[in-house]
This record gives sequence, C-alpha cells and structure tokens, in this order.
Amino acid sequence: MAADSCSVVIKDLNKVETKLMEWREKSLGEISSLKEDVDNLIHRLQNPEPEEPAVTLTDVKAVYLDMRRAVNDSSQSHKKYHSEVSKIGKTIDKNFVADFSSTSKDEVFTGERRGLLNQCIHDHLIRQSRIDLSQVFSKEAGLEDCLINAAYMKINAVMEELKVHNAQPAVEYLRASTATEKVPSLELRYLRFKLNRLELLKGSGPDPLELIAGLKSFFAYSDCRFWPKERNRLAGAIAYRKRLSESPYSDLVSDTAWEEVRQEFLRIACQLEDLALDSPLATCIYAGCVALPSILDMSVAIERNSKAVGTDKSELMTDIELGDRCLYHSSFACPILRRESASMPVRLRCGHVISREAHDSLRTGTRLKCPYCPDEAPGSEITPLWF
Repeated sequence: MAADSCSVVIKDLNKVETKLMEWREKSLGEISSLKEDVDNLIHRLQNPEPEEPAVTLTDVKAVYLDMRRAVNDSSQSHKKYHSEVSKIGKTIDKNFVADFSSTSKDEVFTGERRGLLNQCIHDHLIRQSRIDLSQVFSKEAGLEDCLINAAYMKINAVMEELKVHNAQPAVEYLRASTATEKVPSLELRYLRFKLNRLELLKGSGPDPLELIAGLKSFFAYSDCRFWPKERNRLAGAIAYRKRLSESPYSDLVSDTAWEEVRQEFLRIACQLEDLALDSPLATCIYAGCVALPSILDMSVAIERNSKAVGTDKSELMTDIELGDRCLYHSSFACPILRRESASMPVRLRCGHVISREAHDSLRTGTRLKCPYCPDEAPGSEITPLWF
C-alpha cells in the first residue's frame, strides 16, 4: 500500500520535473543567445571597426527590448507550472496518512523509560562531540553520573581533522592501534596506505627531489608492496603533481576520496574501540523510519476490520525487514538459566537448544534428559551452535 502511494506521487513528480527541465533548457538557450548579442554589442563599442557602421542608440534599444521580451516570456511560461507543482502536495496529502497517533502509545516514554530515552539522547550528543550541549541537556533532564567516553572524543577529533583534509592524526592513531579479530592487520595496513597516499599527494610541491625522497620514504614504510596497482597509480600521480586535479589521477585526491577514507576510518576505529558504529538513538530512528510505512498500512487494515486479531500496540503484527544496517551479532538467552549465556549454546538430539552451563548441570552421569521433552540421550550427543 505504501509502495503504491509512493508510485502515484513519483509519477506526478516525474511529469512536472520533465516539463520544468524542458522550460529550463529553452530558457538557457534564449539566455545564451542574448548573452552573445550583448557581448557583440560591447565588443563593437570597445573596438569600433572603420568599415562597420557605428553602434547607435537604436541598436542598444533593440537588444534591450529582446532581453525584456525573453524575460517576460520565460516568466509567463513558468507560471503555468505553479498549479501543477501545487497538485503534488495535494497528491501527497491524499495518498499518505498525516496522523501518526495510531502507530505509537503516549505512555511509551514515561517513568523509567523516559530516563532511558534521555540517556540515549545524552550518549548521542557525546558521540557527536557536543560536550557543552550534552552537559546542559543532562542538567535539565536530571541525569546523574553521566560519564564521557574518551574513545568517542578521540575518534571525533580525528574525524574533524579528516574533514579539513588532514590525514596525519588518523595515520598516527592507526599506527598506535593493534590488529584484532574484527580488524585484521591487512585491513589496518590498507587504510594506512590510503591515508598516507592522500597526505603525500596533498603535499606534492614543485621540487622533484623532495617528491622523490617522499615517495621512497612512503614505499619503504607504508606496506604498499601489497597493493601494486595502487602503488603504480600513486607513482603516476606524482608525474602530474603540478596539475593533479586535471590529470587521470584526480580521483585520488578528490573530495569523494577523502569522504570514503573518512567513513572507512570511522568504521575501523569503532571496531578497534569496541564501539557501535551508530548510536542507539540513530539506530532507533532509522528503524522507525523504515518500519513506519508498514506500521501505517497495518493500522489502516486494522481500522477497516474491527475484528482483526492482535491489535495490541505493544508488539507488531508481523516482522519488518530493516536491512543489513541493523544486523547485529546475536546473543543467546538460555531458557533454563533465564539469563544471557556467555558460553556457546548446544543443540540436543531432540532439537531443543540450551546453554553449555545448563547442559553440564542437567547431565547425570553419561546421559541427559531434555528439560522440555521426554527424550533422553547420551550427554555426548550434542551439537555446538555457532552464530
């Protein structure tokens, strides 16, 4: 239902966009023609030719009238699209629900949950290095003992330097970091390679000897032997050092290249510090935006059928796919111990899954009786589960 509503709006929007683009191309053509007439008139005034007639007031007036006519025609032709643009707003109002009260409960963030929401907002501000704002917010929200994670501050400081095209702090941060299972050594080296490449090309000056010395130093300490293609492109970029932005290697120092390295550094730094890439608040808002169309569709269906089952707002009627962005490593809560298990869960012969601790405590001798069904099997007949 939401997809159909979007299709209707997009269809009308494409029609208006096509007409406006046609008007734009026509207007630009007329402006270009008028510009040529004005440039020609100025040239004749500044550089009169003996064999050509002198510029008269009539000539200037004719160009002026042409300009005035073109502006009026362009304005009049644009006015007829105003009503079509306003129709898009009416189409949106017609096809989308403006009242979102059916998708939430007023009492969701009351009591202890309100404090949890305030804590999420405070943590999000800290992640964004908005320390002053977070302190004011914590004071007004009545939060106590709010600690500031130093890792967020360190990462954000490096991110700010990358935003102004300074890669040196990021290189130093990675040089002091140690590879982990989440971030292999090769991945660290590759990011360090790209950061060093940006820093070297940014500082490429006119002195060839300094460039050659810097290139040798770079090849010696940046592990570039692992990436021959990138190494060769870097060497080629040095040859265009005076006009790198106009060379075939301009993408190496483009704003896009800096932003890609910046986002890659953020991902790896969060993994090294064992931090989530997105704050809980940002994740919840993203999940809500993705789920909202489906929730609205379900709300409309429930209102149309008063006998619908499962109208409780405390849980959704169906699963909603949030995409790969919200995929996380699962945790296992043991149904026997009634808590999250730190050890690997095991699958019994009958198919039921319990934690390793519960398995060891329930096992009597060499046999184990399933706590959920009558099946009894040797305690060794279990399958470890990895997820």
